[in-house]
Amino acid sequence: MIGLSASPGSAEALREQQAFLAQAAGAALRGHWSVRTRYRFDNAINAVSVDLLDGNVDQLASLPMVRTVWPLKTYGQPHAVLLPRQEPAANQGDGPNNTSADSNEKSANDFLQLAKTATDGVQGLADKPAGTSTDPTGRGVKVGIIDTGVDYTHPALGGCFGPKCKVFVGHDFVGDQYSGYNAPVPDEDPRDMCNGHGTHVAGIIGGKSAEFAGTAPDALFGAYRVFGCSGEVAVDIVTKALERAYDDGMHIINLSLGISSYWTDTPDALVAQRIFEQGVVIVASGGNDGANTLFSIATPATAPDVIAVASFDMQEYSAYYFTLDDNPDLQFDYSFATGIPRSLNNTSLAIIHGIQPLDPARYGCSPMPEKFSGEVLLLMRGRCPFDIKALNAQDSGASGVIIFDTEPGLVETFTNNPKITIPVVTVNSNSGRALFSHIKELYKLERMPKLVFSTKQCTFKNTNGNQLSASSSWGPSASMDIKPDISAYGGFVRSTYPVNLGSWGTLSGTSMAAPKVTGKAAQLIEMRGALRSPAAARDIRRAILNTAEPVYAPLVRDFQVANKTHSVLRQGAGMIAATRLFKNTVAVDPPKVHWSMPGWQSHTFTLTVRNSATYATTFDVSYKSSNPVVRGTVTFPYVPLPSYANETVSFSKDNFTLGAGESTNVDVHYSPPMDKDERHFNLGSGYVVIVERGRNSNVSYAHVPFLTHYGPLRAVDMLERDITSPFPSLNMLVAEGTSVAVLRFRAKLPSTRALVLVQRAGETNPTKALGVIPNGLVRSLDRSSSDKDDHHQVGWAGNVVKIDESFNRTIGSPTRVPEGAYQLQVLLNRPTNNPTNISSFDTWLSPIINVTAVDMKLNAPPPADSITEAKPLAQLSAILGITASSRSTGSTMAMRVSPGQGRYANA
Repeated sequence: MIGLSASPGSAEALREQQAFLAQAAGAALRGHWSVRTRYRFDNAINAVSVDLLDGNVDQLASLPMVRTVWPLKTYGQPHAVLLPRQEPAANQGDGPNNTSADSNEKSANDFLQLAKTATDGVQGLADKPAGTSTDPTGRGVKVGIIDTGVDYTHPALGGCFGPKCKVFVGHDFVGDQYSGYNAPVPDEDPRDMCNGHGTHVAGIIGGKSAEFAGTAPDALFGAYRVFGCSGEVAVDIVTKALERAYDDGMHIINLSLGISSYWTDTPDALVAQRIFEQGVVIVASGGNDGANTLFSIATPATAPDVIAVASFDMQEYSAYYFTLDDNPDLQFDYSFATGIPRSLNNTSLAIIHGIQPLDPARYGCSPMPEKFSGEVLLLMRGRCPFDIKALNAQDSGASGVIIFDTEPGLVETFTNNPKITIPVVTVNSNSGRALFSHIKELYKLERMPKLVFSTKQCTFKNTNGNQLSASSSWGPSASMDIKPDISAYGGFVRSTYPVNLGSWGTLSGTSMAAPKVTGKAAQLIEMRGALRSPAAARDIRRAILNTAEPVYAPLVRDFQVANKTHSVLRQGAGMIAATRLFKNTVAVDPPKVHWSMPGWQSHTFTLTVRNSATYATTFDVSYKSSNPVVRGTVTFPYVPLPSYANETVSFSKDNFTLGAGESTNVDVHYSPPMDKDERHFNLGSGYVVIVERGRNSNVSYAHVPFLTHYGPLRAVDMLERDITSPFPSLNMLVAEGTSVAVLRFRAKLPSTRALVLVQRAGETNPTKALGVIPNGLVRSLDRSSSDKDDHHQVGWAGNVVKIDESFNRTIGSPTRVPEGAYQLQVLLNRPTNNPTNISSFDTWLSPIINVTAVDMKLNAPPPADSITEAKPLAQLSAILGITASSRSTGSTMAMRVSPGQGRYANA
């Protein structure tokens, strides 16, 4: 995607796009490259998206009107994972209590008695039944949903599509068969029939029927389908959908999707920010990559004023269950990945004999030490993927597997391995340990319990209820902004589902938390009459953040210290306050604050407090310490560590009185903890609390989260180079007679400028470099994940591209270096540093490469694990970056090698 220089919407922008396309076409005629135009953008951004079929990205970037080149990254298909994932019951009804997605054989009356609102933290209806709430209903508010489409035939979503319907406008940008890599087939029908994610989101925001109500049940919808039935979607299509939703007059846009990127300068984030600045509230899911801890927030939620939402789990959920024949009062809810669990009825449940609770054999990661005769085997989660456990159990003769988690909460399980033919079921940690202990006791009596699967659902307490969902992504953004902004219930939310898929479903994730916030924004817009103005959008965002309530963390969790709230990096301003949002009479600007300090000096920031009540009010100012002050270690920057040293926070005034409509400023003085350690990437956070001195139980208050990076960065490594890591490395790859130097490295932190320079052997001064390798300049390099095999990879075949003095732009086309000895120099800019100050970059110099007219060789013999075998030419092309302009999960400079993230994705 090509960003051009002129202001969007101007006549100059149109001329610039035409000039760019003309020059690209001319180059194609001369055989330099082949470019196919995808989309043109002229509303919130001046850009053109293209498929570069051959040629070099640096050549494209060197055209005079080009300002930025973005790779066409892709959003993964939203995972419509039903949690707990269970097979449908035989009888299917037409109400929210009885469905193929999460059938519940209770009566509707029983269901409604069970169901509390989502803000109460109890799973059930998305909100109260229609007509039972005195809160605003979102009447007249237009909400755009950019997702998998919406099944508008659902009775709770209006039952029709068109100007007089609840889903009154929309567009399908892709068609059913679109995968992210083939040509989209757009049409005007945005119906969701094969995924369910967007339909579920719509119900949370504003579904409405006699038995069901979303948060803003009278809101109207614009449905923008950007996913096919499977696969991914390119970022330019999502960006185009944002423009379309704006042009269609939406007051709010919900994006329950994202790319785990944490950058604020991606095209989707830039467009979302500019649409907000035009008066449209934007809400986006923060992402479900919590296993990767710091910097795992998703774009476009990274945009400064987009409301990024984290997820908390509900207190309760409904699920099918199984019992044991010798004790039917013990009920164990479950999720499944393969097979039909009910086929295991009356099957004996077994464990591996003669092992201790933490023995590795309990994990099932190696062939079983004994054979089984059709029993269901109980195994502990961890150490290897589910697939391996299941195959080992299957090979041992087991008829099924039950895997129990090692952490609180339910586990999402999935596997696509066709070799697995037995049912694979998961249970939570408490259930697993109870089952294990019970089986051991029965073994002493030489008995084995048998499984009994129920055809009815039961309500279960969630062991992680009212706490952050483990999968919810961490901030900050790459610009060190506070992300996520706020939290809402997203774990185990019941809502609408496509009619042909059962009508109702229970899903989990930040995708379900974001529409809860969107619905509250719609209610607030109706109440305040704040439609499509920049001031109104800022007011809505401020009110949502000000009124949030930070949640304190339980001591049993990692990364936590006593008497502190969850970190700002995890919950943002806190849990959205469903009622106080409409009644609060204090407003504080800015609603969140972040800054960076190069050392351990103090910092002062100013808050403006306004009393919007019709009476004079006295306010008190205090501070809540966030849990924890987060630090990343040098060796493992992905693991946050709590700092037990306390920061110091004080105020210019501890209390004050304001008349109706009056404002005042409060200076906040922050001094960081003084446990000075320059090896760490130090992040401090907390909350300033401004509360109305008690008139009654409904006092107004505001929480203002802040985040700071403190301490010098000069000793913080950007490149992983500890003794246990094989990176950075330089090896030789040979493909069909062509030698390529393959450079691999891991980035500990995101870098706003990454370079791979070509140096003559022995030269270390970047200003004397010959230039960069082709595609060797990147402005936004992703941090490597916690998976130690995740790394950046780039190849060099002896060509070099000149670069300007500021290391900001390449010049001209690649040329071949003369014969001689060379080294590749990797440079990564440290966070918050000026990207033009090349001396502040972390750097690594490769071994010497000898280049001849026909070959390239390392000066020294390659290490034993060096890659020197012949590879197909297609692989060579990918490593050289020839296809770097096509969609990839990495950057334009590197082929990103990512076998997994954090814990095994399904382990």
